[in-house]
Amino acid sequence: MPNLPLLSKSVINPYAPPAEDGALGLMQEMETNLFFREGKFLVVRSGAELPHRCLRTNHPVGEDGWRKRVVITCIPSWIYLTLLAGILFTIIFIVIFQKKAKITYSLSPAIRRGMRHKRLLGWVLLLSSIGLFFAGLTMIENSEYISIAVISACVVLVIALVAFKVANPIVAVKHRSGWFRVKGCSSEFLDTLPTMPLSPF
Repeated sequence: MPNLPLLSKSVINPYAPPAEDGALGLMQEMETNLFFREGKFLVVRSGAELPHRCLRTNHPVGEDGWRKRVVITCIPSWIYLTLLAGILFTIIFIVIFQKKAKITYSLSPAIRRGMRHKRLLGWVLLLSSIGLFFAGLTMIENSEYISIAVISACVVLVIALVAFKVANPIVAVKHRSGWFRVKGCSSEFLDTLPTMPLSPF
């Protein structure tokens, strides 16, 4: 009996599309769809219009519900190290290196109420910080009270900034090649989105 040639374990399918076509398809999908799910993150590009569902609760939001086009900003974390050189340097670096995108999303009434309360708290704390600072200036004859007032003003200011930050329903944590990685969306909302076919991160 003649010896038959052994078949290779990897058989090439002559009808399979070229690998380049598959990669091109992924790139075209990413250009067409401006939002995806990547694990526990939302990945978006500027101009994305998310579904009419609250991105924090996944509750449906009707056409007459709250829906807004907002600007998200991504600031590289290393920039905050420039605070050691002074806040003016930090502001300059933020202006130069920050990345922005405009996206449209919906929020439920309950989430919006929570946002308003946190922002109100932030404004109250900010005004209190300013009041403490000026109160310290009136105690110029007593250096001990000035120090206490200034330190208290700084602490209250930091808390105010934190309140403003947590008032935002979502936060952009990374940027690359025009894409923004965003945290803050519920897993239920993310489950309704297409999966990122080719991660830029």
